[in-house]
Amino acid sequence: MPRKPVHDDAQASHVPGGLFARARTTDPDTSHDAADAANASGLTGRHTAAITASLALLGPQTSKEIGSDTGLGQVPVARRMRELVDAGVVEDSGERRERSIVWRLVK
Repeated sequence: MPRKPVHDDAQASHVPGGLFARARTTDPDTSHDAADAANASGLTGRHTAAITASLALLGPQTSKEIGSDTGLGQVPVARRMRELVDAGVVEDSGERRERSIVWRLVK
């Protein structure tokens, strides 16, 4: 069955907090299944909760720093940052560390 595009050719499934796992419409069904499984397991929500908690406790950080603090790793953090920015939760502070964006919670 064809998938309907949402946000930059991405299929979105919502999870608590308005954030979601994505799969592009051109991705194989297994990618959509993985996004659905991540949403059902609450994994996406747990990642975003860990990221926002880290920023709240430690202040502005890069994705790498957040990944180290939370144990999620840089790649899963980077994947969630766009969703957090789009949701109005996190923003680019304008600062750079080692050429990386320093993220902060929106006030």
